[in-house]
Amino acid sequence: MLRLNYSFEYVVCAISFKIGDVTENAEVEAGRELIPYCTLAYLPISYIAGLFGYLIGSVYSAGLVIWLRRYKFDALLKYAKQYAITAFYIVPSIYLRLSKSPEVTDQFATVEGAATSAAPMDGELQAAANRKLGKKARETVYIGQTWGLSETTGAMTAQVKDADPDVTGSIAPLLPGVQMRVVDDDFNDVEEGKPREFVLKAPMVTQGYFNNPKVTEEIMTYVKEHLAPYKQLRGGVVFLKELSKSAIGKYLRRELRKRSKKQLGIQSKL
Repeated sequence: MLRLNYSFEYVVCAISFKIGDVTENAEVEAGRELIPYCTLAYLPISYIAGLFGYLIGSVYSAGLVIWLRRYKFDALLKYAKQYAITAFYIVPSIYLRLSKSPEVTDQFATVEGAATSAAPMDGELQAAANRKLGKKARETVYIGQTWGLSETTGAMTAQVKDADPDVTGSIAPLLPGVQMRVVDDDFNDVEEGKPREFVLKAPMVTQGYFNNPKVTEEIMTYVKEHLAPYKQLRGGVVFLKELSKSAIGKYLRRELRKRSKKQLGIQSKL
């Protein structure tokens, strides 16, 4: 069953899913109390994170999704408390703001489970954000991290619900059916703790186009026909050691534009 309830202000709609009761049956069999699944959504579902976090996950959890028309911090706080959300999925930069903001009091007291991805979160931030969640549902709610990308059709790692909580900043264990190697430029395995690259094998990994000029050209043609000019990659790629961020962890795009103009020898307008 799919039910849509539309309203105004910042909430664009509330979507209620009810199919299968897969999660409910497992909880009942384990002798645990059923906690209604309710979450706030703000990421676009054109991204794999939004698709899985707000649609697929909610369907399997028979849950309610409160969709924000657009992200604003005060709206996030208001509706988290108003709808007593129990599941919470946001990016690390917003967890950083939650952990530091005096405005955050009991808005997330009903949260039972929390997750994050899309950017690194170290153990210090993870612990600080943990302290802002829960209280009514559990004494402490631990944020679980997940890692993946569009080419892997979503998450490759995730924190298992009943496993011991992680507070180290780990991206969590591999999901079932996923194999991973950490290799150097010559595809040799590297020692533990050495920063290198992941090589993944799983049923959900898409077929790549590395060293395949024909497919690469097809993708470039598709991008040119379907995306606005400013979204098309032209002029090469520059690798930076770090990106400038604000106090709340937001990337400072103006600094990137300034750096780009400087490298290209373009004078900024006064």
